[in-house]
Amino acid sequence: MIGKVIYGRLTTDAAVTGVCGLNIYPDIAPQNVQYPFLVYTIINSIPVDYKDGQSNLEEINVQVDVYTNNYDTTQTLANAVRNRLDRYSGTTNSVEVQTIKYMSSDSQVYNADLNVYWMSIDFLAKMKR
Repeated sequence: MIGKVIYGRLTTDAAVTGVCGLNIYPDIAPQNVQYPFLVYTIINSIPVDYKDGQSNLEEINVQVDVYTNNYDTTQTLANAVRNRLDRYSGTTNSVEVQTIKYMSSDSQVYNADLNVYWMSIDFLAKMKR
């Protein structure tokens, strides 16, 4: 369900879509997609236990990867993604989220053979299941 939130938040933000359009994909991008694009992945989901037993609250680790052909574009798009998701709470695509928190990002990597810049951004979401 968190995937619906990530997709909904990113595809409705002018700062994000102004750079990559709707090139936002779960898990893997299509083979011949044009740069720039985003890929979001649900890394894991961990239930939060209460003293009295299992709760209905989950913590979900989400990774958003930014792929571009330009250093500055990578930075711009990564910042737009972070600004759109960090500290969000509310309902998107009928899914309620308590909060999404920015956790970290990896250094930008350049692949000279493919002429591609890549950056990974990690978030922690809390929501009821």
